[in-house]
Formats: sequence, structure tokens, C-alpha cells
Amino acid sequence: MKTSHADLGLLQGKMGHALFLYQYARHVDYRYEKYAEKCIDEIVEGIQKMNGSYADGLAGIGVGIEYLVQEGFVEGDTNEILSDFDEVICHIVSFAPNLIDIRIGIIGYGKYYLSRLNNPNNKNKENSNTKHIKEQLHKIVDLLSDNYMTYEDLYFVINFLPDIINQDINKGKALVFLNYTVDLLETMVYEDTFFGKQLGAFNPLTVSVLLFNSSKKINNRDLADRALFFLEKYEPEYRIYLAKEYAIKWAFLYYTLWKACDCDIYKESSVQWLDKVTDNELNFENGDLIISGLMLLSMNESINNDWLDWFPLI
Repeated sequence: MKTSHADLGLLQGKMGHALFLYQYARHVDYRYEKYAEKCIDEIVEGIQKMNGSYADGLAGIGVGIEYLVQEGFVEGDTNEILSDFDEVICHIVSFAPNLIDIRIGIIGYGKYYLSRLNNPNNKNKENSNTKHIKEQLHKIVDLLSDNYMTYEDLYFVINFLPDIINQDINKGKALVFLNYTVDLLETMVYEDTFFGKQLGAFNPLTVSVLLFNSSKKINNRDLADRALFFLEKYEPEYRIYLAKEYAIKWAFLYYTLWKACDCDIYKESSVQWLDKVTDNELNFENGDLIISGLMLLSMNESINNDWLDWFPLI
């Protein structure tokens, strides 16, 4: 049975499975490495007909390849391996509409270029590769607009821009967009709460984790304070929207918040949600399975949370 090209990608397909399985094999059971290798073989067989997107196309596959090489799971020179990817994605960015969505829009291509910049052959170096990558990232920041339609758009921007600021790429505009995004988020939440619109759409757990991570990356205490504000104001009322089938996600978010602000109530909430985990009640679609596995490895302290740079919390 042939694997669909849509099933090969990073967020819901074979590349995501490979990343989890390699980590699982390294930290839990080495026998799973052969399954990770099988996923890579299937990707290689189907890669010629893939689209360019982050969710199920070349941008996400490229991020996965960089991750596997940088983590020491596979060997290779990614500047050489991904040279064709670079050309395809450069062409896409040149003509792409300014959709924010990481899965099919410009932030996904930005994530690809950030992963390329983290390549040991490129990191903190000035060469033809890094010059091109930085030019593309500069262009992507310019393409960001203030027309954010959903909470997800805001989450994607908050997750993306701190790494741009850290790299000192189009920094002035990136800082303006980041501050604007957090301010807009606060306004949207207030209006939705006041007028009773989109109740439950805003997730204070996700937002606070993103803001704490952003604060740490760019050493900005104000972002951590905003995270605490969202938690204190909205987290208690949000608990009624926490569905049991996502117990692993809630356990992970509370665990991460406990680590970020050293508040025992979040540790207790994490434990309580883990206790609710049962095989027949979890939502294990492809993307959820990958994310849930990485979350469990993080809570077990087998891996750090760097994978959050590449897998969106939505």
C-alpha cells in the first residue's frame, strides 16, 4: 500500500513520526530506531512530488532533516542535502501571499530558514548560505501584516518572532510586530470575554507557555509578566473547556508552567491530568500522536522542550 504524499510531512506524517521514534529509541527503547529509519525511507521515495508547505511539504521535511542531523540521529551536510529545497522555498516566498498560518503560510517558511540558520556550518557564520537565509527571513518579517484574524495567527507570530529578534534580523520591525501581537491578543481576549464571543477559543495555558519561552529567548521580563497576567486572569475560568481526550496536552502545559514560574498548583494540575490518561479516551490522530509522544518524553525529562520551536502548540 502506497503512502500518500500528505502523510509524509512533519506535523502529521512520517517525518514527525521519525523525529519522535528516534528520540524514543535513544531514551527508552533502541529497537524503535528501525521504525524511524523506515519512515525516512518512505519520505525519500515520495519527496519528488511534495508541495512546499510546512505541515506536509518540503519546508517541514527540511526542518525535520536539519533536526535529525543536528541531534546526531543521521549524518550528512544539510547545506548540500537541502540545496534544492532552498531554491524551491525561495521561489515560493517570492510569490507567497502573506498568510500567517505556520502550516501553509509564510511563518512555516520562516521556520524552515531558522532551522537552516541553526546548522553548525551556518550558525554564527557569514557565508553565501547565511546571507541568503537572512535575506529571506528579512523578507518574511516584512510580509507579516497586522491583519491577524484568529488566535492561532497570534500564537504563530509569538512563537516565531523571538528567534528572529535573537538573530538580529529585521530586529526593529520584529520587535514592533511582537509587541503589537501581544497587545492585540490582550484586546481580543478582553472583547471576546466581555461580549461573550468565541468562548473557550483563547487558551491561556498555550499563550502563557509561548510567552514564557519568548521571554527566556530574548531576555524580556515584560513578556513573562504578561504570561502571568493571562494565567491569573483567565486560567481558572478556562478549566471548564479542558476536554479529557487531550489529557496529555493539559498535563504537559501545566507541567511546563510549573517549571516556568515554580507554582505548585500547576504541578498538581499536571499530575491530576496525567492520572486521567486512559487508552480509550485519548485523541490520537496522527498529529496528536506525535505531539503527545514528545510531550511525554519532555515530562519524563528525557528530552528538553526545543521541539516546541518546530511543532506549534494549537
